[in-house]
Amino acid sequence: YLGRTRSRARSVCEDEDADQVVKSLEAGKHVFVEKPLAITWDELDRVREAYAKMKTPRLLMVGFNRRFSPALQALRKDLAARIAPVIINYRLNAGYLPMDHWTQGPEGGGRNIGEACHMYDVFRSIARAPVASISATAIDPGAAAYKKNDNFVATIRYGDGSVGNLVYTASGPKEGMPKERIEVLCGGEAWIVDDFKTLTRCSDGKVLWSGGVDKGHFDELSSFGDAIINGAEAPIPVEEIFETSAVALHVEDLIHGRHDG
Repeated sequence: YLGRTRSRARSVCEDEDADQVVKSLEAGKHVFVEKPLAITWDELDRVREAYAKMKTPRLLMVGFNRRFSPALQALRKDLAARIAPVIINYRLNAGYLPMDHWTQGPEGGGRNIGEACHMYDVFRSIARAPVASISATAIDPGAAAYKKNDNFVATIRYGDGSVGNLVYTASGPKEGMPKERIEVLCGGEAWIVDDFKTLTRCSDGKVLWSGGVDKGHFDELSSFGDAIINGAEAPIPVEEIFETSAVALHVEDLIHGRHDG
């Protein structure tokens, strides 16, 4: 789809500066940028300002692919009629990366900003309500070769009363434990997404979806391409993209003690 619309859309790599996003928006282009959208508050402000100043509406899409996974689409379908808030517990066994790995530095922004933004987008897609409050705390690594922003817990409360809790750690094993597990509880029912291979409803053990690992990349790109070609609404509302990006930056501040939240 991006190939068919290359005159109006530009793909931007994950580790490139937010300036390219700003320049693309100022040039009137549709933009698909891999996460993260911004690694500093200043970058996020500049992207927001560039988007707000566009004379002709264009799509801004960030690679938050997990919300497009078949497991989460099936989960949201089963939750469609809910009237109670949800509790979401997301455990991410990220795997250890050396302190000097590029994702830990300015290019990647660190693993909270660079990867955990995926998890905050998942919370937002399930809660379907704006963020109301954020709290976060990290390990004290002392002399150990671990970083605070890849060993932390973040809790986000949403406007409908829902709560998302993320346990992100690089301290777990590389074998014997899946990378990602999502538990959702609501109204006397519970669902488990096991590493994006299965979605199971707990009360009756029914498997609502199963397959190979599918984190939604194909549906994400297809939805973006379709929206450009058909002049449809953005697959992810831009307000949610900005909000999720701000959540990651806020969590980063909290776990490094830069303000009280």
